[in-house]
Amino acid sequence: MDIAIKKISNQMIEESSNILAWLKQFKDYERPTAISILTHLKFISRDSYSTWFNKNIYPFLQGNEKFAFYAIRKMEATEELWEGNGDIINRPAEKLGSEDFVISLINNNNNFFDHPSIDKLKKEKINNIVLIDDAIGSGKRASTYIRKFINQKTLKSWWSYGIIKLYILSFARTIESEKIILDSLPGSNHHKRKYKKSEKINFNSPIIYTNKFLSKRWGAEYEHILKLCDSKTDIPENYRRGFGKVMSNIIFEHSVPNNIPGMLFCKKNHWLPLFPNRTIPIEIIEMLNNKPKKSTNKPVIQSIIKKNKSKSFNNQMINNEMLQLILLIKRGVRNKTSLSLRMDLDIKIINELLNKAICTGLITQKHFLTKSGKNFLHAQNINEDFNYDYSLYIPKSWCADQSSIQPFA
Repeated sequence: MDIAIKKISNQMIEESSNILAWLKQFKDYERPTAISILTHLKFISRDSYSTWFNKNIYPFLQGNEKFAFYAIRKMEATEELWEGNGDIINRPAEKLGSEDFVISLINNNNNFFDHPSIDKLKKEKINNIVLIDDAIGSGKRASTYIRKFINQKTLKSWWSYGIIKLYILSFARTIESEKIILDSLPGSNHHKRKYKKSEKINFNSPIIYTNKFLSKRWGAEYEHILKLCDSKTDIPENYRRGFGKVMSNIIFEHSVPNNIPGMLFCKKNHWLPLFPNRTIPIEIIEMLNNKPKKSTNKPVIQSIIKKNKSKSFNNQMINNEMLQLILLIKRGVRNKTSLSLRMDLDIKIINELLNKAICTGLITQKHFLTKSGKNFLHAQNINEDFNYDYSLYIPKSWCADQSSIQPFA
C-alpha cells in the first residue's frame, strides 16, 4: 500500500516562524541535529488517514458477517468503560483529538454497528469486534482499553469460549505492542487450550516498526538524536524519547502522538514545544499541504525509476517499496519477518510484494534474484554503500529456527 507521507523541507524550516522560534532554543552546535529530527518526521494528512481507513474497513462489509466497531481511547486506571446494564459509558465531553476523528469516520458509515451495547451484540449476533486506533506505540493505552473492554462479564465469557474475535486496526504499530496487548488479555496459548488467545486476535497495520532499528526512522546519525533528546532535562524523563521510549517519527494532522520525542510536544518550565497541546500549528499544516516548488534536487527514488531503460518491466509496477524489497533481497535478506522489520511494513504487505516480484520475474520462489532481476537492478545504476555493523553479528548456528518465529496472522 502506497501511503502519502509529507515531510518538512529545508525551505519550510527557513520560512516557518514556528520552526525558527523552536530552533532558537537550541545551542548552535545542537541545531543541525534538531533540524535532522524535523526532516525525519513523517506527517499523515486527514485525507490519507481517511483513505487508509475506508480501504481497510471495506473487507469487513463483504459477506454476511456482522462487525462492531469501537474506537480505542485513553482511560485512567480507575475509569470504567461499561455501565452495569451493558451500555458503553459515554466519553468525556472534552475534545480527545485522534479518538474524535476515528469515531467521526465510523459514524460516516451507516453499515457499521458503532459502539453497540451488550444487548445489541446479543440481538444482532455480532461475533467480530473491530478496535480502531490511529497508532499504537508502547501499547499501554491500547492494552488498558482492551483489558477494560474484555473485563465486561458477558464479553469475558464470550472471549473465553471463543465466541468473539478481536481485530486491532491501526495505521501504525510497534511489534513490541503486540505482546503487551496479548499479555493484557485473559487466557493463554498453551497447546492444550481449545481456543488459544493468539488465534482470537488479529493485528492489521500498513506500517509496523520496532524500537530496535532506529536508523530506519532517524537515519545513520540517530545516536546524536538520542543524545540530544536525553540532554533536554526540562522535558520529563518518560517523554524525552517519547512515551515508552518508542521514538516514533509519525505525526497525524488530526493529532500529535506522545510517542515522538518529547521536545516536540512537551511544554515544561522554559521549554516551548513545536506542537503545543499536541496539535500542529496552522502555519505548518498549510506549508505541508502546499505543492512543493520545483527543485534541482529531485528525490533519489524518482530519478532511479526515471532512469529505467528496461523493456522487460512496466515502471508503474516498480514502486518505492518494491525497489527497496529487491535491494534487500540482493543483500541477502530473504526471511519475511526480517523484510517486515527492515521495511517497517506489515507481513501481509510483504507477502503481496513478494508475490508481485515473483509474478514479474524479478525473484524466484525461494526469494533469490533472477537473471532478469539482476539486470533490472544493474540498469538502475544504483550506488550501494552498505555499512555493516559487525558488532551485532550472531553466528547462524546460534539462531532459533526462523520458521518458529512468526508474527501474528
